[in-house]
Amino acid sequence: MLLEQPGEVVLREEIRRRLWANDTIVEFDHSINVAIQRLRDALGESAEEPRYIETVARRGYRFAGQTESEPLPRQEPEVTTIGATAGDKHSDSAATRVFIWILAAVLVVVAAIAWLIKQRSTIESPAVTHLQLSLRPADALVGSVSPRPRNTAFAVSPDGRLIVFSAIRATGLPQLYSRRLEQAEATPIPGTEDGRHPFFSPDGRWIGFLVPDAIKKVPVAGGPPIVIYEVPRGRTVFGASWAEDGTIVLSHPSFGIFRLASGGGTTEAITKPDMTTGEWHVLPQALPGGKA
Repeated sequence: MLLEQPGEVVLREEIRRRLWANDTIVEFDHSINVAIQRLRDALGESAEEPRYIETVARRGYRFAGQTESEPLPRQEPEVTTIGATAGDKHSDSAATRVFIWILAAVLVVVAAIAWLIKQRSTIESPAVTHLQLSLRPADALVGSVSPRPRNTAFAVSPDGRLIVFSAIRATGLPQLYSRRLEQAEATPIPGTEDGRHPFFSPDGRWIGFLVPDAIKKVPVAGGPPIVIYEVPRGRTVFGASWAEDGTIVLSHPSFGIFRLASGGGTTEAITKPDMTTGEWHVLPQALPGGKA
């Protein structure tokens, strides 16, 4: 497909329609990514330094190499050469047979790889679960309509069974609500008024959250919130996350990302933004393993 349209973008949707019938259930994005990576491996290139296949972000791929059309061979009249030996004719015939066998083998290998990719994608694609939850008794998530990056409105527990979100009713301040998947409605969490950006501890026993002047945590099993960190005057917290080593990483946008013990105490700077370029460090997320 790329060679059919050299220099032009081949959309991922075009690739999907060409390779799979409409009733095929496959993780299309993963399968296309695997196929493109195998092409790049065969061509000896990488996505970072493409020579032939360029990725067009969120759209598709483009063949960037040079292409040439092979001229059709001229049909020369057959000439009988005086002195040609039977050995010459036998060599030409043998070379032709070898070429045909090599071409056939290449076609078989290509077909086998395509079949394996399709089978593997079909077998390994996980079932897709669509889950839709009502916010009741709340009316809307906090900050859910802003196009700008902002503190996240909800968090999912490590076991995937509990959802906590910051929402607001028609009258009143934002508050944290919790809802187990089997529940019909969410339950307001006492003491979390004006709470935003909930985040879970790695063991799922605590919910951390932000209020304008502090970072707090509240037990999932119930109990009063505990202040972990009082925000210094003149600063704001833009995102926080609970790492596996028990520390909390938080952002003071123009000052950088800081580390804080989950039991409270002083903060330790991790990053420092380049203020000469207007850089901010916001919405930190501790990665699995606690090393990044």
